[in-house]
Amino acid sequence: MRHSPSPAVPRRSDHIDTLRAIACISLVAFHVVGSSSENGLQLNPSHWMARANLALVDLRMPLFSFLSGMVLPALTGPPWPQIVKKARRLLLPMATVGTVFWLTRHAMGYEQIPLAQIFWMPFAHFWFLQATFLIMAAFYLGSALSGGHAILTATIIGLLGAALYISPFRVSLNVFAVMQAWKLAPFFAAGFLVATLRPCWLFSGRRLVAAAGVAGAFAVGVILAIYSDALTGMGRRAVAIVLGLTFCLCLLALRPHSAVMARLGRQSYPIYLFHVFFTAGMLKVVDAVMPGTPVPIAFALALGAGLAGPVFLAQMLSRHRITALPFLGLHRRAPVAKPVQRSA
Repeated sequence: MRHSPSPAVPRRSDHIDTLRAIACISLVAFHVVGSSSENGLQLNPSHWMARANLALVDLRMPLFSFLSGMVLPALTGPPWPQIVKKARRLLLPMATVGTVFWLTRHAMGYEQIPLAQIFWMPFAHFWFLQATFLIMAAFYLGSALSGGHAILTATIIGLLGAALYISPFRVSLNVFAVMQAWKLAPFFAAGFLVATLRPCWLFSGRRLVAAAGVAGAFAVGVILAIYSDALTGMGRRAVAIVLGLTFCLCLLALRPHSAVMARLGRQSYPIYLFHVFFTAGMLKVVDAVMPGTPVPIAFALALGAGLAGPVFLAQMLSRHRITALPFLGLHRRAPVAKPVQRSA
């Protein structure tokens, strides 16, 4: 099997983890504000915070997929061990945490899909784990079938995903969030290709241009959020791909760096899994204990809870094998006893 060249940039660095933190903050903020006036802070759609929230719809999850592609190593052996590893890391927590989330909402009287369907159909924010697993499995299988041509495989996955997402073709049953995988595939592929090829134009240090690109993508997102009916169908989906790629590439070129943010970014997975429990819980506490709290204060409290709570919870869950595996997808082996040193 032919192996693709090693990536020219580290798969894990403070720069990448800072970007992960930005993605985490935007995701948690999305659920705090809410996608409509019926959830989250229950803001009027014309509220500036609601507008800003919707402006990130084409930028938020693409950034997560872009970074996933950047840190995914190329295939170096048979594909099945890697696919099983990703299933353990992604699908096992999806099933466990998703079940807890479903039961919690059920106890609160929310209408939901049947419990059995959450394991193979999109449910809440866990659809991202299903879609990501499909993309990674396709990447490893494609790399094996192509004789280890990871760059070619990533390019095909990205182009095919973009074509399917933009096209009017839709499947009747969105099993394992396959349609969301089409949308995310171009960003995953772009992340892998950037990390592997390291194009000079992207790392030339032109931060002013990069900042303009980030600001421009967000500005277009704001316009699309305000005039949501102005562009629809295939044109709207094509713009979503362009906006997402522009945002991801320019944000990477901007190279934001913060040691504190990087530490937060290294906890991106538990934040993704558990943040909804803490944001929703904090909003209910604020509403019960401090009714009439100004929106910015309620937002800050819920955002802080959604970021800090999962980190502390993950620390507790990771201490024991019985919880680390199902809730975090981490394989914790029993510690090996050190041999007793005998004195002479």
